[in-house]
Amino acid sequence: MTVLVFLIILLLSVVVFIVPKSSKYYFSFTLLTVCVILSSVWSIEALSGNSPEIKITYQLPFILKTFILTIDRLSAFFIIVVNITVFVGFIYTRGYLSPYYQSKNSLRFSIH
Repeated sequence: MTVLVFLIILLLSVVVFIVPKSSKYYFSFTLLTVCVILSSVWSIEALSGNSPEIKITYQLPFILKTFILTIDRLSAFFIIVVNITVFVGFIYTRGYLSPYYQSKNSLRFSIH
């Protein structure tokens, strides 16, 4: 179930290009927050579990392949570090991108 949520969020990230410019930050912030929470839950599970790694498996129905994500304790630690860095950086970008908000159109603002 959690992998399905992750895949839905991955697909929704493309929608940022058609969201109105006034809602882009909040839409992206919501997607980012859900991804950070989801990957942090997986990482905390790997760090606190009895097994040295966790395997998250999902069968992709449209290409008939199995997607396997393996998280060991070292990668779990770095996932948490990256999550904190990305989350804080995203909060900072609101002020950083404010000069571009007026001068760029919606698509260029999304790419920037």
